Amino acid sequence: MPVPTDTVRHAAKIELGKQFFFNGRLSRNNHVSCAYCHIPGSGFSDLPPTSLGVDDLIGGLQAPTVLNAAFTPLLFWDGRAKSFEEQTLGPIQNPIDMAEMLEHRVTKLRNIKGYGQQFLNVFGTEVNPQGIAKVIAAFVRTLISTNSAFDQYSQEASRP
Repeated sequence: MPVPTDTVRHAAKIELGKQFFFNGRLSRNNHVSCAYCHIPGSGFSDLPPTSLGVDDLIGGLQAPTVLNAAFTPLLFWDGRAKSFEEQTLGPIQNPIDMAEMLEHRVTKLRNIKGYGQQFLNVFGTEVNPQGIAKVIAAFVRTLISTNSAFDQYSQEASRP
């Protein structure tokens, strides 16, 4: 799986990314998290044909699954993002998805003592946009399915 060379994969980074993935504080109304559209119980995807964002605004597309996305070179439906780190910040700033100005989220997260301390432990810096992107990307890269019915079929089919 492709992982940027400057990405150190360790438990604290992944845990912080998981916290951000499930935390609505990244959105303007403090309710829409990444998991709002990438629903764990729905295969980390969304059920409606178009995803809803802040204030139930209707987006233009359905949120694709992020399960096993670590293995795909194409991010967003049109492939415009070259990495998870690049892709992660898009929905936060999108006027429908999370509808927030990035600098507002950074300021808010810096003022949450627990996040500030975790950021310091992981990066040695205060909360910043690049770090937010890196921790969420680190968590998403852990969302790998294993031993699915397809995996089992593939294993059986490859046996002599």
